[in-house]
Amino acid sequence: MKLSPVLKLGGEWLDAKEAAKRGLFLTEGRENGVRRIALENRAGTTVRPEELGWRKAPGRGDFDAPGLKFYVESWQMASPCGVRNWDDEPFDYSPGYLKNCVSTPDDFHPGERGRYLSDNMCCLRRPDGAMRLFGFTTAADRFGHFSVKLDAGGVEEFLALCACDGAELPAGGRIETESLLILDGTDTESLFAAYADRWAADSGARRRFAPPVGWCSWYYYFSKVALSDIVENMDWLAAHRDDPEFGKVRYIQLDDGWQTALGDWRGANDKFPGGLARFADEAKRRGFAPALWVGPFMVESDSAMAAEHPDWLLRDASGAPFSPMGWRGNRVFVLDATRPDVQRHLETLFRDIRALGIDYVKLDFCIIECAVPGAVYHDRTATRAQALRRGFEAIRRGFGDDGFILGCTTPFAPVVGIIDAMRSSTDITPYWSKPGQFAEAPNVPNVCRNVVNHAYMNGRLWINDPDTLIVRDDNTELALPEVELWERAVSLAGGSLLLSDRMSTLSAERLPLVRRALSESGTWSNLRPVDRWERTPPTVWEAERGDGGAVRAVFDFGGAHGVVVREAGR
Repeated sequence: MKLSPVLKLGGEWLDAKEAAKRGLFLTEGRENGVRRIALENRAGTTVRPEELGWRKAPGRGDFDAPGLKFYVESWQMASPCGVRNWDDEPFDYSPGYLKNCVSTPDDFHPGERGRYLSDNMCCLRRPDGAMRLFGFTTAADRFGHFSVKLDAGGVEEFLALCACDGAELPAGGRIETESLLILDGTDTESLFAAYADRWAADSGARRRFAPPVGWCSWYYYFSKVALSDIVENMDWLAAHRDDPEFGKVRYIQLDDGWQTALGDWRGANDKFPGGLARFADEAKRRGFAPALWVGPFMVESDSAMAAEHPDWLLRDASGAPFSPMGWRGNRVFVLDATRPDVQRHLETLFRDIRALGIDYVKLDFCIIECAVPGAVYHDRTATRAQALRRGFEAIRRGFGDDGFILGCTTPFAPVVGIIDAMRSSTDITPYWSKPGQFAEAPNVPNVCRNVVNHAYMNGRLWINDPDTLIVRDDNTELALPEVELWERAVSLAGGSLLLSDRMSTLSAERLPLVRRALSESGTWSNLRPVDRWERTPPTVWEAERGDGGAVRAVFDFGGAHGVVVREAGR
């Protein structure tokens, strides 16, 4: 497949010759197995490029064949990932959530068979088993993505692009794409692992910590959580610390519901007398490490932050504060992370949080910084990826190199090398699924689909967080076979393990599931979906044990909603 440089400017696609006529010069370079394209602006005026990358030459190429399959990768944890046949429709994203699912929502064609968008990487597979993977191994400056059209004969269109987002490129300026890696192979997991290893190396992935084990408030108490709820569960866990399994629980994660308003992260509401300092002290006094949920770029319209620092807010083209979402009756604004004063604020905020003894933070809704069509950054030369990364870099400076940072609802690629763990799926739910849900919606099958398809990232780019283990039989619609399935999925994922039930109300029937998950924490590795190319979600999962053994789990996402686990090969 021959790929040639291409530039999108003012809605028009230009090849290298056409771009040069306008004083814009595209140069491709290759080094250490990756390729990049540089764009030099000799036009004598500022330009605002939209996309820069590669386009497949017209006609058939060396990888064309009837019956191609295509692996779609996620932009962020909730974005659907998995295999599409050449004549399938793309995943059915919710129109209202589309801007959060893919990096280039304007390029998405709902219902058009064979036309797909994929972020970060993609993979083509021929019927003979030959595969070609395309993946960006860096993303500090631009989101890398792929736009592909398959037909009965093979690849009709193929673009590997880096989003320039219309950021200003002044006269005499120069920008580059991110690094594009192309790999061929016949073994899926080896190919995906080789890509992730190169991605990790090129982006400086962090590997400081073992997968955390803890308890999280969200999936039982949600936003109604109070300090008394946290204390009750800590007391239960502390009372069971001599148990060889429950003694593994280290972190107590206080999730959403403690803050007075989004953006006002220094004080707590009246459900938390004594504020964050008391929460941290109560956890440490019982021998636990306190962890905290924060939405670092979110600013609620009635917050003190919005009133005191309106100049810090991201603006739309008219100059009004940009508000991409609502929150419990209020509008939500966005901190503009390209502003140096906002970066200083984030650095100071997380230094102060760390000073409370909190050494684990969950950063949520971070996609709000870059899923912002029509927004205008303070730094007009900055892309969305740069804005996101600058914010995370400021947080890391403040929180310290030895603090644990979990990314949640944030695009994957720009934060490699900054975070320690990443949510690998959409939210788990206390129900199986609901009628009419879209492919990114929170439900058990969608979560499992992303957990297993993203397993190749675990231990390479970061620690995968499959979301919390919930097994309870109160405040839930999940039957016993369904929670058994979810417990197996969380355990085999081999990443973080956070409990999220009210410990004192777990029944004698379901408590052993928690005990089993804790006993196997750190046991499983190299999870892989055996039938990745046959089914979405994959139903046959294999994982390896530390003693050299392996298991095969067969998941039923259809009528029975259960799982059967046996030794691999049997």
